[in-house]
Amino acid sequence: MGQKYLRIVKASFSGGGGSLVVTDLKIEFDIEKTISGVPNAGTVRVYNLSAAHRQAVGKEFDSVQLEAGYQGTGTGIILKGKIREVFHQRDETNVITEVKVGDGDEAERKGYVAKTWPTGTKVKDIVEDIRREGMPGISRGELKGLDDLPTTKRPLTLVSGTRRAMDQLGRSHNFYWSYQNEALETIPADGYLDQRVVISAQTGMIGVPTVTDSGISVQCLLDPAIRPNRLIEVISDVLDMNGKPGTYRVNGLRYYGDNMDGDFNVDVEGQTLSGGKVSG
Repeated sequence: MGQKYLRIVKASFSGGGGSLVVTDLKIEFDIEKTISGVPNAGTVRVYNLSAAHRQAVGKEFDSVQLEAGYQGTGTGIILKGKIREVFHQRDETNVITEVKVGDGDEAERKGYVAKTWPTGTKVKDIVEDIRREGMPGISRGELKGLDDLPTTKRPLTLVSGTRRAMDQLGRSHNFYWSYQNEALETIPADGYLDQRVVISAQTGMIGVPTVTDSGISVQCLLDPAIRPNRLIEVISDVLDMNGKPGTYRVNGLRYYGDNMDGDFNVDVEGQTLSGGKVSG
């Protein structure tokens, strides 16, 4: 495995004001993600943009993408979404541009469903219709578990905002849905997407994991491959002492730090995986 050193952060903005890519200025970020249908959110702060570049950052519903990683291992997307708000402020020596971003925000605010599906419709087809017609700006991610669900036993009519419609389907058919980097993903309530990252002292774990009622909390150096819905394998004597299995589904996380000399971490909330299924 490559070493986690020499940080890289790349912020890309595009929209009505033009496009802008920032790599060589100070960039701070604080991003929270979960497996719920509530849009993930983040704050990006860029230091000392020129006046012209500040104008290019954009307005509400313009696009933002933040990539982070290391020269030794490469980068990955840690935030992709639409601008909610932009502020420009000054401290003693710097001009700071602060951008509030929502992942799936356009679909959250504009998405609407008004449709009836006949008896015998596959749940996956219903979800696909909702994505195409009621989730502007959202691509198709991995829709796991939907193929295993039975078809509808009677006609189904949904007339509501997109999130309410998807929540209703999720409760009825026992799956989670979420926007992850502007892609729709689903997993069974006891399932996961089969991608795994090892967290240990050798790969950048900070301190020791904390055992929780449903799994663990663990902190490590930022790794963009650690994402909601996926797995982490945590190697720690603390888990061995507590008899906790070492594999967990990522239910929530927080990426935070900057590309200079502050933190560059991810805090992860994991739920226990046992016998191939998520439990606890």
